[in-house]
Amino acid sequence: MLDLEVSERAAEIVGSLWQHCEELGVLREELKKPNLPTDQKSQLDFRVSVLRKKINQICGRLQVA
Repeated sequence: MLDLEVSERAAEIVGSLWQHCEELGVLREELKKPNLPTDQKSQLDFRVSVLRKKINQICGRLQVA
């Protein structure tokens, strides 16, 4: 039973990781757009940094699981 719980938790973590990585890819594409207003670029840069931190945290949890 414990193995099943660990597997389910690992699957949840991987799903979350996948979702954040997809979002990061979308944001990076947005940042490549020409003539992006400075304030919007700053907001996207901040969101990218937050996502990177979350991804690192998730990877740490995945190693533990």
